[in-house]
Amino acid sequence: WEKAMHVFSWMALLLAESDTVTFGAAISACEKGGEWEQALQLFTAMALRQVRSNTITHNASISSCEKSEQWLHALGLFEVMRNDGLARDCISYSVVFSAHQKCWQWQQALQLLGMMQRCDMRPSTSSYNAATSACEKASKWERASHMLSVIVQSEVEPDAITHNVMIGACGKAMAEQLHFLYPGWRADTGYSCVAAEQGEV
Repeated sequence: WEKAMHVFSWMALLLAESDTVTFGAAISACEKGGEWEQALQLFTAMALRQVRSNTITHNASISSCEKSEQWLHALGLFEVMRNDGLARDCISYSVVFSAHQKCWQWQQALQLLGMMQRCDMRPSTSSYNAATSACEKASKWERASHMLSVIVQSEVEPDAITHNVMIGACGKAMAEQLHFLYPGWRADTGYSCVAAEQGEV
């Protein structure tokens, strides 16, 4: 209830003062309090009151939705930024990468990397990790493995998450190949059930 009261206090302030800075602070309060619906209401109220939005208010709204697992809303707000002609910065892209990863939208994640590069923006390690993880979760092992060479060529320093995602992708790819070659292969035990039944192990 304390978070709710904090948000309501911002809403009361907005009745008296309606500018971009105040709305931005209120939306950020909603983001930190996990109140994504209130954040969207405030974002909508800005347009109704003809208060100009900016990159900061958009990012706070997007982040609020992403943190509350409202990924489609987050992706929609990201597109609104483009339609409104607002510059999308590294924070904007980082949050949307996370949304694509959690939605297993590997194609959109890879497109987002290309979009950043065309805008002369350098993707961060976390951005590459999110795109790679999206490929891995969607069972696109070859795409995930290819991302390692992309990361190396980009001169971005891989971290522990990068290596863990790559190991997971390679492991699943190997398990898939083994299952294709040996239909009785069980990844959890590491041996072929068919071979065991035939007394070969």
